[in-house]
Amino acid sequence: MLDPDLRAVLAEIAAGPADPPLTPETMWAVRAVQHRHVAWGVPYEEVAAVTERVVDGRDGPIRVKLYDPLGAGDAATPAILRIHGGGMVSGSPEFEDRSSRMLANALGARVVGVAYRLAPEHPWPAGLHDCIDALRWLHAEAATLGVDPERLAVLGHSAGALLALSCAIALRGEAPRVRRWVALEPTTGPLLETRSRAEHGDGTYLLGVEESNRCWELYLQGAAPTTPTAAPALATEDDLRGLDPVAVLTAEYDPLRDEGEAFARQLAAAGVDVEQRRFDGLVHGSTDFAGRVPAAHAVLDEIVRLLRADFAPERRQTA
Repeated sequence: MLDPDLRAVLAEIAAGPADPPLTPETMWAVRAVQHRHVAWGVPYEEVAAVTERVVDGRDGPIRVKLYDPLGAGDAATPAILRIHGGGMVSGSPEFEDRSSRMLANALGARVVGVAYRLAPEHPWPAGLHDCIDALRWLHAEAATLGVDPERLAVLGHSAGALLALSCAIALRGEAPRVRRWVALEPTTGPLLETRSRAEHGDGTYLLGVEESNRCWELYLQGAAPTTPTAAPALATEDDLRGLDPVAVLTAEYDPLRDEGEAFARQLAAAGVDVEQRRFDGLVHGSTDFAGRVPAAHAVLDEIVRLLRADFAPERRQTA
């Protein structure tokens, strides 16, 4: 059953203005409304510092936003590379500001949001390159940043989860090693035929199948994906074998639910250490409303639980 607090939020959104159509010509308007409900997230927390840097990527500069936790002192902290959602076409680290602050303090970790390039101006693999390069920078500059290079994680939501999984596949067997790739409500490929897309994809539960497919079209410029670094659903066991641990978190009323859970099974079949959990009563993006929907906070609590265990100093990365 749909969470009653979330049902009230969805009704309020449905009664408000409609989002602009997803076209290259209206992309500025799509991005402008991205922050409409930011205040509905978790309560604002102070952190020790919030700074921005510009990282040298293979294709040019990449903006990153760093959140330093309270009470870190001089000790090297874990770090989380955070890859925002937005359908590969919108979003920014600022959209996830409140939860990034909460995660930094809860885990005593530096959270690094990456402002990767967006489609359609920058189609695949531009955003993927930026995320890989930001992760490599985080590892290389760990000492300067006060980060433990052996305690890194990557967290992505929706399109960010797609990019996190794509990074994991692209970097399989290479440095830097990651304690956990966390994929929250991932999309794994375009035009997938699943039960959850059929049952929950009409737009009633925030994300619609037409919107998702349109995002994929803009991301891939209308081409069919041919590699798992573009669409992880294409991965074979050989593509996945040897990946660092992964967590896949899904929501009951999310049209992307089944593809995320199917990918978790693919990971398990390839021998990857994978945790998969479904959150009943929630929709795609429920964590964006965790300040008004207490049940959605359980998703963030689960991420904290997972990463706290993964970041334990005694848990070393195996070869």
